[in-house]
Amino acid sequence: MSSDDVSRTEYKREWREANRERVLETKRRYREANKERIREAQKEWRAKNKEHRSAYNKAYTEANRDKARARELRYYTRNKVRLLAKWKAEYKRRISKKSIRVNPDAAYKLVMQAVPRALPKHMRDDIVANMLLAVLEGNILIDNVAKEAKKFLTAYNREYDTFKTKSLDAPIAGTDGMTMLDTLTYEHYEDDNEDEYEIA
Repeated sequence: MSSDDVSRTEYKREWREANRERVLETKRRYREANKERIREAQKEWRAKNKEHRSAYNKAYTEANRDKARARELRYYTRNKVRLLAKWKAEYKRRISKKSIRVNPDAAYKLVMQAVPRALPKHMRDDIVANMLLAVLEGNILIDNVAKEAKKFLTAYNREYDTFKTKSLDAPIAGTDGMTMLDTLTYEHYEDDNEDEYEIA
């Protein structure tokens, strides 16, 4: 580094020290105006430096145990209600996921009771399977399947357009572009016309 570079760097450092409040205010305004941009940049950096962050946090905690404990205690004190609610929800989720592994027959029976029996069998089976998967993944609790059944029924109807009027030109699911109109054969049309002529 040349003497000019050193002089310039030293000048900038001295200027920042002499104008500390002005520099802090400029940084604050920048953060306020670029919240999303900064958040995305931080998120991207964390994703690319997971191992580095983990090693740094571990080393810092080891070197500053008392500070780390004090900081954790302050955080817990400020967020006690929220943390307890979060831990309670996580505990219920673990118990729910465990119940379906320990006694799948009981879980299946409970979900079957929650889904209306008046539905067609294929439709009911799909909804039950989706709900069991949601319980297994921890998205819903086994104790809440009766309350959640309506949401899964609605989602199924939206996905497959159940109970809605469909156009004859709409493709039939599971076929290579076949439509309802294609199923109306010319032979059927001829038979209907022949009957009409005979009656006349």
